[in-house]
Amino acid sequence: MLIFIFIIFHIRIKACKDLYEILGVSKTSPEADLKKAYRKLALQFHPDKCKAPGATEAFKAIGKAFSILNDPKKREQYDQYGQAMEPQHTHSSTGGRQYYYYSDGDDDFSAEELFNLFFGYSGMINITYKKEKKKETYDHIGPTTRTYRRRQQPNTYHFTTHSTQNTTHTFVQLLPYFFLFLISIIGTLLVSEPQFQLHRTGKYTNLRETRISKIQYYVKSDFQPPKTDAELDKFESSVIDEYISDIRHQCYREQQYKESMIWRARMMNDNNLYRQAHQQTTPSCTKLNNFVRDYA
Repeated sequence: MLIFIFIIFHIRIKACKDLYEILGVSKTSPEADLKKAYRKLALQFHPDKCKAPGATEAFKAIGKAFSILNDPKKREQYDQYGQAMEPQHTHSSTGGRQYYYYSDGDDDFSAEELFNLFFGYSGMINITYKKEKKKETYDHIGPTTRTYRRRQQPNTYHFTTHSTQNTTHTFVQLLPYFFLFLISIIGTLLVSEPQFQLHRTGKYTNLRETRISKIQYYVKSDFQPPKTDAELDKFESSVIDEYISDIRHQCYREQQYKESMIWRARMMNDNNLYRQAHQQTTPSCTKLNNFVRDYA
């Protein structure tokens, strides 16, 4: 059941149109809300905890979303340019140069490293932090204009609209989990409630008793008694069997308690406690013996 919920959530993440949807926050959410959402999702989808299909991909997407939205500069750039974060923004210097930059690939840490930094696991897990040198290309445009662009790193996630083929493939993967979930629901619905209870409970409020042994039991208000004597005898036999099983269990517990008291008295060499233990009564055992003697 829990795995099924994780899979459904993973599909929702893959269908998200922007990073805010992945974390489940609004575009005006403060930093505290971002951290709260990341903490909850990262713990749920960490590969060491969640073994559901797609959990690793979802975990990386969650880390990617948080790393961008939690950085004020990256968040501002993302809000301005969207998913592609196209290199539209320029800075001009006095020399007339234009600098175009692309920051979607500037990931200082992986999703796992970000997780460990956020939760303070650096002392528990052996992590080597590597910050790759940015690859830069310079294209000369004219005598005084230069275009500066950082190449996108491989550890980048794009959230695009999935084709019908991918949707169908995902649905086929989910079918076994769906059938297991459906079978569990049907099994729960098919389990019928007992016709009686030996003790009064919420639904079982009407008191009845067997004809011969006078055992009291409770039924629901809509109880329909058996119509024939044979059916009634069979029904009351089930009541008697349940009654015997119940008092036998209580008798066993009373005997266990008495034996434990005797054992403790011997270990402590306490004569008074030993005498009290032997005087300990077992009323359920007495009731069981009397019932067997009278109605067996």
